[in-house]
Amino acid sequence: SDQTFSGLSSLSKNVESRQSKSSDPVTSLGSSCGSEDKRHTIVREHSSVPLGQYDCSRGKPVRYHRIHVLGGPGSGKSFVAAKIAASYGMEAYDLDELFWDPAAPTYGVRADPEKRDQTLAALVRQEAWVIEGAYYKWLTPSFERAELILLLTPSVWLRDWRLLKRFALQLLGRSSSKKKETFVSLFDLLQWNHTYEKNVLLPARVLLSRLNKSPIECRTLAQVLAVLAEERTTS
Repeated sequence: SDQTFSGLSSLSKNVESRQSKSSDPVTSLGSSCGSEDKRHTIVREHSSVPLGQYDCSRGKPVRYHRIHVLGGPGSGKSFVAAKIAASYGMEAYDLDELFWDPAAPTYGVRADPEKRDQTLAALVRQEAWVIEGAYYKWLTPSFERAELILLLTPSVWLRDWRLLKRFALQLLGRSSSKKKETFVSLFDLLQWNHTYEKNVLLPARVLLSRLNKSPIECRTLAQVLAVLAEERTTS
């Protein structure tokens, strides 16, 4: 309704105001994943891997062929993964496509864990990929195979703003997301966003340490590209 949307707009302006007053330099890291045309291809069946096509004519030499992008909701994971994939001729994969039931029209229904894990195993066996997602518990195969793990760490207020913007675009019919966000799922997502560092990121760091993996933290897209550029010049 108009009243509900008005309330959402007011909340969005409040979050945007807090973010603009912050010293956080992450504004160039990309927009919320749901509002961008991801152009991601995902492994639908573990026995067959249908790969989407990026414009590989623009592919550039890169030392890292398997890259995992980790970060909270609205941290710019999809944006960064798509940029890397398009620049280096790789495939980009969204872990939400594995975690949530593809047959469900909205978020909240999880995919079968066994099938999810089988699909992930088939995906990471490929020689080149960019995987992005906020999860960690079931991602050991990806972490182990990844040659580079990028950890995106923008402020929680910027992440909130991107999530609200994505939802507003969906209400306006301008979102390319396959699943529809509801007010309930948005509220849950915002709550989870504010506990992400403690409940997800902290144990994820512990897991990565046990796997002898050292993620590289980036707050901006420029920092991500600098990491890749540095490795190209030293390889």
